[in-house]
Order: sequence, then C-alpha cells, then structure tokens
Amino acid sequence: MLNTPAILQSKLDALNLTQIINEPTRYHPKAVNTGTLIDIILTNLPSKYTSAVFNQDLSDHCLIACIRNGSAVKRLPLITVKRFLKNFSKQAFLIDLAGAFDSVSYHILIGRLDSLGFSNDCLAWFTNYFSDRVQCVKSEGLLSGPLAVSMGVPQGSILGPTLLTVYINEVALAAGESLIHLYADDTLLYTSGPSLDTVLTTLQASFNAIQLSFRGLQLLLNTSKTKCMLFNRSLPAPTRLSNIMLV
Repeated sequence: MLNTPAILQSKLDALNLTQIINEPTRYHPKAVNTGTLIDIILTNLPSKYTSAVFNQDLSDHCLIACIRNGSAVKRLPLITVKRFLKNFSKQAFLIDLAGAFDSVSYHILIGRLDSLGFSNDCLAWFTNYFSDRVQCVKSEGLLSGPLAVSMGVPQGSILGPTLLTVYINEVALAAGESLIHLYADDTLLYTSGPSLDTVLTTLQASFNAIQLSFRGLQLLLNTSKTKCMLFNRSLPAPTRLSNIMLV
C-alpha cells in the first residue's frame, strides 16, 4: 500500500493541549506548527491521499464490518429499513465512548492492522507514526514540559477516525441478533421485533456483549451520552425501559 522512506523517523516535536473553556475537564490537542517532516506528510493534500488510499484498501477488500457516517447512513440497504419499520416494536442504543481517541492501544491497533493483511512496510509505517510522540499543556499562557504519549490516535487528524474504526471493527461481531453501525467513537445498536419483550431481551443481550468487547479494547462507555430510544406506534413509553442495564 504505502512505501514510506525511513526518514519518517523525524517526528512532530510536540502536541499542545489547550483547555476547552465550556468543558474544563477536557483538553483538545493542537499540533504545534513546527514545520517538521511529519507535518508535511500528514497534513493537507498528502494526508488526504494517504487516508484515501488506506480507506480504499479497506473498502476494496471488505475489511471493515460497518463504516457509516452521515452520508452513508442515508444509503442503508432498503431491505434493512423495511424490516426495521414493519415490526411493531423497535429499540436502539446510541452509544458514545469516553475519550475513545485518547484510549487506543498502539499494540492492539497494530495487531488489528496485521490481522487485516497489511504489509510489513505498512505496519512499520504506522508503528513509526505512533512512536516517540510527546505532548505538553498550555494554560493561561504557560507551557508545561513535554511528556511522552503512550496511547491514543490524533483526534484532529484525517487518519484518526479511520484508525479508530479499524480498532473497534471486531466489536460488530458481538452484536448478536441486533444490528450495529460503527463509525469512530459513535455506535448505533438497534433491533426490532413483534413484541416489546422480545426487543428488550435481544437488545440487552447485545448491549452486554458490546460493553465487554469495548472493555477488552480498554474503552469505556460515556454513560451520560449513551442513550436508549424506543420507537413504537403512538403508544406511551413503557416504564420497563429503565431495566436496561450497564454491565
């Protein structure tokens, strides 16, 4: 896929973490514009080309279970939509992960890429891309010293969402009888059936398995943003929805 020279060992000097004012507990990484080689290769047009080739390989060989973004959702297979709508009860989980981009294990991600059949040159390229990263924190005009970054993919990069999708790809296998769509740190888990009891039982089993799969990847659910939604035919929402449990 990619044949990148060894000179890529020249790395971005640092990441500057700037505090987000409206949510003080979160920090947003911004790459310091140092003009290093990695800046040139992984930004603008070269970065878009790298991402395009990477995504094309994944698509051509059907290596990703589910990639659905805002535009792709509109093209869901008609048979899936019809099956979902014709049943009396439908229920969905909108799952959000807490700090997913920052929690990616490089060891697990490289293993995922290896299992998908990427060449040794590609694996070496990504290993190099993840190695020797440092970051610092800037607050009120003061900049901290650099600290090593041992995990996580750059959330603001073009490759970031695709790499995270590859990382969580096998989570789709845990969906069981429910349907699932994955894109980066957003997951839609849903099912439908002839009765509410059937739907609740199926979705709870799938949700339990999905949570365990995420834990195996060192990813945790953001419980404040993970929502359960019931679709029915103008009937009041049953109180039993509160029985949906986190494991």
